[in-house]
Amino acid sequence: MAILGRKGDTGADRELVEAHKLITQNEVEQIRQSLIEEHADLVVRGMLDRDVRTKLEKIVMKDYRMVTKGNPDVVRYIVRETIGTGVIEEILQDESITDIGYNGNELIIETNDQKRIFDTDVEVTDTYIIRLVNKFANANDRDFTSKNPIFDGRFENIRINAVHTQNTAPESGTTMALRVVRPRLALTEDNFGAFAPPFMKDFFRFAALSKANMVISGTTGTGKTELHKFISSYIPFDHRIILIEDTPETFMKTMFPDKDIFSWVTNDDVSVTELIKAGLRSHPVWMMVTETRGQEAYEMIQTVLSGHSIITSLHATDARAIPARFVNMAKMGYQVDEDSLTRDIRTYFDLGIHIKKVVYHGRVIRYLSEIIGFHPEGDLTIFKQRFVDGHFEYETFDLPESYLTRLEDEMLDVREMNFPTNIKEERPLPEAEVTSYQTVIPLVKKDSGSGVMNKINDLKSSVFNKSEPEDDDLEEPDVNVTFQEEPEDAQEEILTEDVEQEGEPKNVGLKSKLFGKHKASEEEPDDAQEETSTRDTEQEDKPKKSGLKAKLFGKRKAVEEEPPTQDDTDGSDTMARNISSNVVDMIKAKQNKG
Repeated sequence: MAILGRKGDTGADRELVEAHKLITQNEVEQIRQSLIEEHADLVVRGMLDRDVRTKLEKIVMKDYRMVTKGNPDVVRYIVRETIGTGVIEEILQDESITDIGYNGNELIIETNDQKRIFDTDVEVTDTYIIRLVNKFANANDRDFTSKNPIFDGRFENIRINAVHTQNTAPESGTTMALRVVRPRLALTEDNFGAFAPPFMKDFFRFAALSKANMVISGTTGTGKTELHKFISSYIPFDHRIILIEDTPETFMKTMFPDKDIFSWVTNDDVSVTELIKAGLRSHPVWMMVTETRGQEAYEMIQTVLSGHSIITSLHATDARAIPARFVNMAKMGYQVDEDSLTRDIRTYFDLGIHIKKVVYHGRVIRYLSEIIGFHPEGDLTIFKQRFVDGHFEYETFDLPESYLTRLEDEMLDVREMNFPTNIKEERPLPEAEVTSYQTVIPLVKKDSGSGVMNKINDLKSSVFNKSEPEDDDLEEPDVNVTFQEEPEDAQEEILTEDVEQEGEPKNVGLKSKLFGKHKASEEEPDDAQEETSTRDTEQEDKPKKSGLKAKLFGKRKAVEEEPPTQDDTDGSDTMARNISSNVVDMIKAKQNKG
């Protein structure tokens, strides 16, 4: 819909014209470039915040009044063109989206539980992606060009990495990976059952209250940060937290205003190691690094040895790999005795927690895989869980003596933890809690055939809502449902058509096309009494789907395939009219027969 401007400043008869006709594209481009250079941070924030857009509009109204003539519609048009209203900006408005990627050819979006190609009628071009990346680059005082082809930056709750087409393969274009993190808890007490058995909530609560040293491991995207936040929710105000991140993504200070949190972020001049050293002088109880990646691992070990508690995460194949990963990262900046450092980790670290994710029926299921207690003589399994075809298999073991001692030192009664030791059980995947924890993508491309479906559904309702007989009295009329006249002795034939489209097989039934599923037709012998042109796929624990006549009369009856005329495939209105005509014929035949 066009934005309208007002032509003329006075008079009752104001002529409404399109805003872009009141200003030249050259003027718009000059103002756009000026805003990007002088207010880059506002331009990026404006993609996510309507209040920031309003602020930019005030700036344009004040600084460019001569060009805009004070017209608010023209001002809004300029801001819209500057910030952009492209598909990615629209996707960012959906709070279920966590990742947006462009692989040079396709736009891919992710939520907590799905990853898919984003279907859109809007063309996403290389130029558009470069323009988007440059907004973030300008906000970081950087350039993204063929001379500076790699950009890695962040802005508020968005982290972005991009590689210019200058350094991509010939068949590709500019690539981009954008992650947006929002101040909310994805893992909560209400949906915890999709992650682990309910009794594990108390286990993590006691771990937080006892100030246990915990390391969370897993591959990318398993939910390490979400578990970190969940455990931190149980830490009391009395226990000061030093939180160190390279990208603000936990928003713990926003979500837990009742806690004493020092929230720090690294930059090019200040490293994690330096912030850890500074944190130790701030009288903390907890030292938290959201993700340990390098030599700061050594400082984390020293933090534990100095009597402070830690929660951090790292990438590892399983919980038992955590000590080796810590030692190898510590060696990046220090010369260490590996055996001595490994012994320190197994002696003074308490819990190793591993998370996994699997794709099940198109959804990503994240779950607690294993918890171990570190021990100098060998790590001890406390809990382990597997996900197998729709259900969880889990097993518990004895709590380590060292961990029981920690609970006792903090005056916590282990009996109140209600941790069932030495059990082996199964539990189903709780669908309701999965829906809550793993959000479903609401962005679905509109089906081009939706108009046909709406007409058909309206037609069926209008026909049968008038005088629909009881099911017991309903008899199926002996009529031919076809697009063409047939001999009187013809067998009942199903309504199908041969459709030849690029990338699609021939003989796609019209019935299947209308009702959203393509099913292959199969030829039958000439002497068959009743023939079917489609065979519904029989899925596990699901009945076969009924044909078109069954949808109309409540019974399934197979009939013979017959190709339609060309006019029948020309559009939704033509197909709806054809079906309308045949349904009317069928009703008349039923009434005559009655």
